[in-house]
Amino acid sequence: MKKPKWVVKKEIDEKIAQKQTYWIFGLHAVRDALINPKRKKFRLMVTKNAESKLLDSIEVSGVSPEVFDTRQFRPPIDEKSVHQGAVLEVASLQWGSLEDIIMNSKTNPARLILLDQVTDPHNIGAILRSAEVLVLVPSLELRSTVLPKLVRLQKVLVALWKGNPMYAFEI
Repeated sequence: MKKPKWVVKKEIDEKIAQKQTYWIFGLHAVRDALINPKRKKFRLMVTKNAESKLLDSIEVSGVSPEVFDTRQFRPPIDEKSVHQGAVLEVASLQWGSLEDIIMNSKTNPARLILLDQVTDPHNIGAILRSAEVLVLVPSLELRSTVLPKLVRLQKVLVALWKGNPMYAFEI
């Protein structure tokens, strides 16, 4: 029996999403991503100074860094971004379906945060930190099609990861 077109499209979209990568930057965000065993890491670019600060995390990750002199460091991110000499190309984390997360939640009923039209990454960071205190499961992931201009949000989410699944929904 042939698969319906919508099933084929969904499978293709999921494969494309899995292949998409993005850049995480800044010492703390890169350090957290490097030590996350669930994170697929592809390319690490650092200055000599940043490498010395991230040495333990780099060793744990097994990623071979590309080390640059500070004046030669030209990472493939917006030149106005505060990268602190460290950028890491990664894939999105794969958590499974939202239904699986709800059904396997440690709390009963499952607790979720749904955010809509929030544009300031600092607000999102504050919300997620508050949620962590309240034992809520944040449900947000940055995808290029969801919030393409909020690159700083990637730093917030990586720093707040702490094992919580995060999702993005386009409505």
